[in-house]
Amino acid sequence: VFFCYRLPGPDVSGEWNLETGSAQWYLFDLASGNILEDAEAINRLIKSEPDTPRLCLTPPPSLIEARKKVEAFIKDEYMKPRQAPAGLRPVLKAWLELN
Repeated sequence: VFFCYRLPGPDVSGEWNLETGSAQWYLFDLASGNILEDAEAINRLIKSEPDTPRLCLTPPPSLIEARKKVEAFIKDEYMKPRQAPAGLRPVLKAWLELN
């Protein structure tokens, strides 16, 4: 499952907000539980043609669990190491189920 999140970041004065943050791509492998962050590698995997059929085959509970795992990953690997202010959260901008 592909996810694009808007991550908060500090501005020049050190204040954190979403506007000064960045967008980050994540690819969650449902089979292995691994999370890929390399945008170039993800782009190769999600690239499709305009006429590619769009199908949602993964059960919603699995998609919800994938989102929770990616959000926990963001918290542990991005927010905590940067000491982001409590209460500030990333925002899911897009997602895509890969079949």
